[in-house]
Amino acid sequence: MSRDIKRYYASCPICQRLGKGVKVFKAPLKPLPVISQPFQFVAADFVGPLPKTSSGKHYLLTVMRQATKYAEAYSLEQADSTHAIESLKDMFSRHGLPTKFLTDRGSVFLSEVFEGFLSELGVQHLTTSPYRPECNGTCEWFIGTFKTMIKAVTDQVGGQWDQVIPWLLFAHWSAPHRSTGYTPFFMLYGREPRGPLHLLFEHWVESPPSTERSIPDHIHETCSRIHDALKAASISLTDQAVERKLNYDKKAKAVSFTAGDPVLVHLLHAGRPMVTSYQGPYLIREKVGSHTYVVDMPDKRIKKNGSPMSTRKPCQPTGSKGP
Repeated sequence: MSRDIKRYYASCPICQRLGKGVKVFKAPLKPLPVISQPFQFVAADFVGPLPKTSSGKHYLLTVMRQATKYAEAYSLEQADSTHAIESLKDMFSRHGLPTKFLTDRGSVFLSEVFEGFLSELGVQHLTTSPYRPECNGTCEWFIGTFKTMIKAVTDQVGGQWDQVIPWLLFAHWSAPHRSTGYTPFFMLYGREPRGPLHLLFEHWVESPPSTERSIPDHIHETCSRIHDALKAASISLTDQAVERKLNYDKKAKAVSFTAGDPVLVHLLHAGRPMVTSYQGPYLIREKVGSHTYVVDMPDKRIKKNGSPMSTRKPCQPTGSKGP
């Protein structure tokens, strides 16, 4: 009797759509490669809508350099391709063109205009897997921290948060990053910025006389400092990536699907609390990544959906003997 109940429970269509039955396993973690060159790999994301300022600013475009953890943020009136491109033009003109550019799959970043902009500049556009914002974890972490910083000062500036963005960025640039052990400013320029603490120190302590150096010597010393910092940061980031994978994979399990397998897909239904967590069953069309598959979804507006393994689970046919 007990075994029959478990079998029925495991194959019940409604139970499976509610998230019951067959357990969903997280796929083993596949860390992003550690980047050791500044501005080689850049990630971006939008924040907002935020409270509208008197100048009409409503959104933020955040851009994070993976190697140096040096971030930029642009206050924008609209989160669209035109404003994003103008912001990136400003950044690219000052720091050069990245090799790879990572974003989510939002309509702004997948638009023909934005794709064409990156393509013309020879920048490879990478996108995260659907429903997996943690693929852009570095940028997501910065956004969470930066939003907290904005909240802390918004009342002091009468809600005009866009006016303090440069100073909040300066605070980020001049604080050691926990992943690298260095400040983003030092990682990029090979020196620490002169800030309020330096002014206080200079007020109490007489500065030593400056040592004259030739331009070649200055360039050599700066390059050496940046090289040493990038090397140490790369080692630290690699060690942390290994540790994160070991901890994550303790609760992960490699599960493989083949073309034609029936699966239930976890879909986000914002504002629809009475819709079941999983939809389907749908059929696997093809495998496009180590843990990503294209799923045929004929009853949806989008006919094919590339989704990561952790958003799907096998569909147990009704009346089967169960797993």
